[in-house]
Amino acid sequence: ARKPPRPPAKPLTLRQHAVAGAVARAVAQAAVHPLNVAKTVLQTADGPAALRAMVRAGPLSRSTWRQLSRGLGAQAVLSLPNGGLNFCVMEGARRCLAPRPR
Repeated sequence: ARKPPRPPAKPLTLRQHAVAGAVARAVAQAAVHPLNVAKTVLQTADGPAALRAMVRAGPLSRSTWRQLSRGLGAQAVLSLPNGGLNFCVMEGARRCLAPRPR
């Protein structure tokens, strides 16, 4: 009752690589953004007090998330072209450098 092997997947087009890279970069930026904001707040003059206020308000409070998500939309939008270009360049380099079948 073994499954037959799958046929090899068709390689992605350049446009598909660009979209995959853009989405991957935007998701990664969205996941890490609150940590970057907390780090930046901590580095300011009254950072420790501001961070303590966020902790006192609770990590799931509306005010804490409002502060931690400030600038997230711009960060995600600005990361889209970077991620798409990065995936396209890496895939192009991989195709050029990969050994060709004989």
